[in-house]
Amino acid sequence: AENLPKNIDAIIHLAQSRAFREFPQKAKDIFEVNVTSTSRMLDYAYYASCKKFLFASTGSLYKSLDRFPTETDSVLPYHELGFYPASKLCGEILCLNYSNYFKVTILRYFSIYGSQQAKEMLIPRLVGKVSKENPVTLNGSAGIRINPIHVDDASMATMEALKRTGNEIFNIGGNQILSIKDICEIIGEQVGKKPIYLVEGTGRPDVAGDISKMNKYLHKPATSFKCGIRKMVNK
Repeated sequence: AENLPKNIDAIIHLAQSRAFREFPQKAKDIFEVNVTSTSRMLDYAYYASCKKFLFASTGSLYKSLDRFPTETDSVLPYHELGFYPASKLCGEILCLNYSNYFKVTILRYFSIYGSQQAKEMLIPRLVGKVSKENPVTLNGSAGIRINPIHVDDASMATMEALKRTGNEIFNIGGNQILSIKDICEIIGEQVGKKPIYLVEGTGRPDVAGDISKMNKYLHKPATSFKCGIRKMVNK
């Protein structure tokens, strides 16, 4: 922290381990990025008289419900979380312990996508598979449902969160609930290829969140998924 400013107004802590799928092989990397770096950043924020701290968490913390979860709903039992979401929950807990010293906003992002995104992330992987006519595996007849949000909208919501004056949690997602099959069909339209599917299993819990609070206080998503995919494939 010697090279960082001595006094700051705000921190937006977006760090995410790229090895999020590689547990237990890359457990150390996941922990160091998602937990250790968060602790160090919070310590720096305290000594630099930070006023506002934004922490990027994940929407995959929530229990499965018969509706899309809000920010006040329970998270999964700890033994069901998985290592990556558990590490993000640890980060949330660390942040909340500093909420008496500066304002803390936790942003639980759901499926951000956009141009130049790392190829191992969900939407770029699906674009790659459909474009190359490789089969997409669906768990159940249509696959899980998600509410992807374009990076432009996610950025707008994040910047608006800087203006909030309390300690809060927000779900950050898109306003369209789409199955993996829906997503692949839209991608197929944009790249001129017919998606190929392999159906396995009977379905898994959806990973989509209620974004009513985001819509009311931060930002209403303006980029439709079709438009967002068009931007990605025509970049």
